[in-house]
Amino acid sequence: PHRDGLPGAGDQFPRRISVVLFLTACEGGELRVWDDGAAPIDIAPVPCTLVAFPAHCLHEVLPVTAGVRDAVVDWFY
Repeated sequence: PHRDGLPGAGDQFPRRISVVLFLTACEGGELRVWDDGAAPIDIAPVPCTLVAFPAHCLHEVLPVTAGVRDAVVDWFY
C-alpha cells in the first residue's frame, strides 16, 4: 500500500486527488482504498469506471488472478 500525497506536506507532495480509469475487465486486480481509520473499500476493475479519491488515502492494487488489468492513472494538483 502507498499514498500519492500527504496533507500539509506542501510542495513535497502536491497531489490532491488520485484518479483511476479502468479500461479492461479482469479477475482480481481490485483497487483497495483506506479512508483514515475506516475499513478498506475494494473497487472492482469494471471497464469505463472512473474512481477518484483523496491522494493522501492509503491504497493498493490486489493481485490479478486472470486476464489483464489495464488502467489510466492521473492526479489533480
